[in-house]
Amino acid sequence: MFLLGQEAPNRTIFLNEPSQMPIQFQCSSCQLKLKVPDTSAGKQAKCKCGAILKIPMASTLVTQAPAAASGGGSSQGTAQQGAAKPATAPKPAQASSKVAASASAKASNANMNSLFDELTEKDWTTKEAPVPKKERGGQSDGAFLKAYAASEKSLAGGGAGGNSVPGAERTRNEHLGHEKEIKAIGFLYSFSGVLNLIACIFIAGFGVYTMIVGPGNAAGDPQIAQAAGILGVVFLVAGLVGCLASGFTLFLGMSMMKLAGWSRYGAIVFAFLGLPGFPIGTLISVYMLVIYFSQKGKHCFTPEYRKVVAATPEIPCPLPVWVWILVGLSVMGLVMGVVSAALAM
Repeated sequence: MFLLGQEAPNRTIFLNEPSQMPIQFQCSSCQLKLKVPDTSAGKQAKCKCGAILKIPMASTLVTQAPAAASGGGSSQGTAQQGAAKPATAPKPAQASSKVAASASAKASNANMNSLFDELTEKDWTTKEAPVPKKERGGQSDGAFLKAYAASEKSLAGGGAGGNSVPGAERTRNEHLGHEKEIKAIGFLYSFSGVLNLIACIFIAGFGVYTMIVGPGNAAGDPQIAQAAGILGVVFLVAGLVGCLASGFTLFLGMSMMKLAGWSRYGAIVFAFLGLPGFPIGTLISVYMLVIYFSQKGKHCFTPEYRKVVAATPEIPCPLPVWVWILVGLSVMGLVMGVVSAALAM
């Protein structure tokens, strides 16, 4: 592309390039007369006034021959007279005048080089318009536009794994709120499963320790030795059962974060088990059941929606703030419990 210079409207601007048949045309915005080599036909050029022009395939301006210096008359009459009479050698005065005009044109062409430049990406820099809040799904303008551009590129290339999903961005944004809540609950299940698993391992270990060391410290009393053995077995069994339950909770939470279909039924069972925990447990369980039985919540656990998620990896799905608040409170409570137990000993 060419960047065309700005001159007075009654002058013609041309490129300093050899051309047998230059193309002459006029800027549709500032009426500036332009002249380019025929090799530029069909290309685009940018006038100094800012208008983007398409160079025509042929000249759109009628070329007029200059009037004779001494003969006067119109340029059209001169052209007709030159066509009727054979060419004669120019007079010395006319030859010197033509040489001077040619030198002046070359100097003008040299000065015009500073007015031409290649069109760069900066000339096409645009600013995206703000996106309505309803269409952003809670995201900022920048994050939404970045996700939209990346998703368009992904779908243009066939989507994730070569499989495009029509309307994936719209479907993901419509279900993003329910997806966040489901993954948040799954994260809490996984977090609690890890903590309970660690605690149950310690309980089982304490049971083994009681079974081994307890009878030896009974001071020869068979009843104390028997009680220590039974207590050790109880702790061991409780620890093992707790490990199994904690392991299942951990696995369920990880499956919910992956939106596995079966995890919806396991989450429903856990929600019903939490209903008796009035009032906090009841409120949380009711909220969870509302999500699981809603249409969007059901759709989040389907294989079709998992394909939508796979086709739109650029759309973020962060955990809500309240999840991190609960995690922080749980860690603080655990630390305080351990410290209190250590001080009591």
